[in-house]
Amino acid sequence: VVLAAGVGSRLQPYTNNIPKCMIDVAGMPLLHRLLQQIEALRGKGTLRAHVVIGYQSWVIRHYFSSTSLRINFIENPRYTHTNNMYSLSLATQHLTPEADLVIVNGDCIYDPEILQTVVTRNFSCIAVDSSVYFAESMKVRVHDGYVRGISKDYQPGDSVITSIDLYKFARREKSRLLGEVARLVNSGIVDQWTEIAIDRISRESDVRIVPVDISGRRWAEIDNLYDLEAARQLFA
Repeated sequence: VVLAAGVGSRLQPYTNNIPKCMIDVAGMPLLHRLLQQIEALRGKGTLRAHVVIGYQSWVIRHYFSSTSLRINFIENPRYTHTNNMYSLSLATQHLTPEADLVIVNGDCIYDPEILQTVVTRNFSCIAVDSSVYFAESMKVRVHDGYVRGISKDYQPGDSVITSIDLYKFARREKSRLLGEVARLVNSGIVDQWTEIAIDRISRESDVRIVPVDISGRRWAEIDNLYDLEAARQLFA
């Protein structure tokens, strides 16, 4: 599931007429590169790409109508006042019950080896980069080899590692996560990140989510103009 419904107001003027997932980095829109990488992994298993769109969604549909990529687009009509956890809840009914679940944000760019590393794991995991600490990034707290919390607010420490916003959930953890997402959304909480639900289930003692360190590979999350310039230099 690719979460790509947001407005991206901090990336104006680039996002005045296009969603931020369609911003060009190194010669290609972010979303196109990500979906190409997903398509390339189909031979390693049965993959289906669900993309949740909202702001300027017609731009995305029109662009990908001329490609051969196999994509299931899901509209989030409430994108102006919801966050990506609500977008994930909209994708739930489209998911194959027995399949694992991979979640990625549409404003991220990765070396292709990163996505392959996560998708081909046979356990629940969160991709992390132990070589950096970014105040604006999500961080995971690790205890006894498992993730036991995720938040932007964690301060640097031995057990805190930067998340790169790429998640895989095997069946048991997938069921827990989607159940928690449904509970939160049904209670009226629609303006929060998916990480709120991940944080809650990760604290349960029988949940096993492993941090997978991708240090040395290139990646970027693009939230603002500074991030965009840095990503363009990194992937030039």
